[in-house]
Parts: sequence; C-alpha cells; structure tokens
Amino acid sequence: MTRKSVPVASPTNRYTRIAAAELARLTGLIAAIGPSLPVAVVGDLNVPRDSAALADFVAAAGLRDILAGDTRPTYRPTPRWPSPPALDHVLVRAAAGETLTGSADFVFQDKVTLGDGRQAYLSDHYGVQAQLIRSN
Repeated sequence: MTRKSVPVASPTNRYTRIAAAELARLTGLIAAIGPSLPVAVVGDLNVPRDSAALADFVAAAGLRDILAGDTRPTYRPTPRWPSPPALDHVLVRAAAGETLTGSADFVFQDKVTLGDGRQAYLSDHYGVQAQLIRSN
C-alpha cells in the first residue's frame, strides 16, 4: 500500500487542522476585546502567509495583515528546508473610529557575536520589527 503525500498547508493535513482550531480559539479571544481597543497579533503562528487557515482567521477576527504580499521567508532557510514560507505575522485591527497603519521588516537575519566571541544566529526565525501608527 502506498501513502499519498498531503501538502503541509492542505486542509486535510493534521497540523493544518490543529492550527485552524488554535486560530479559531484565538478568534474568540480577539472578539472578547472591545471594539474601542486596537488589537495586534504578532508572532510565529506556524501557518504560511498564503494558507487558507490564516486567511479564514484574518477574516473571522477582522484583522489586516501588515505584511500582506511579502513573500520573503521568516524562518531561516536550511539545507533541509531551503525555501521555507513566511510563518511570522503582524496582524492588526484598528479601534472603532481610528485608523491603524504600519510597516514591518525583518531584523536579526545575520549571525551576531556572542559574549564569548562565538558567532551564532539568535533564532531559527528572523526577527520582525513592526511600527504601528494609530490615528483618528
């Protein structure tokens, strides 16, 4: 019997189903935050930027992706994973009556010198530096 390979972002993939359930829970938590407050969801959500699970979450939670359209990976490429997707996100919701704009870029992409003189990466992900601006 041969096993059919299921793409990582496929809705039938077990990890995608888990991520979708976690994002649904996060949607509920965001909904509990009153509309008078802005919301920022920032970090490694372990779903690619172009995944249906992320698109569904963004729509359900009323968020906007500051990095929409940016196809650069946020996970450091490795010989075993030379073309990783963007897994880190900056998602925002403006407060009622306000506008929330912003920009983001990646930082800490290169090795740094540690206290003992060794060179190392700070993480397997790049850092995401975001600037968010609220206005009426």
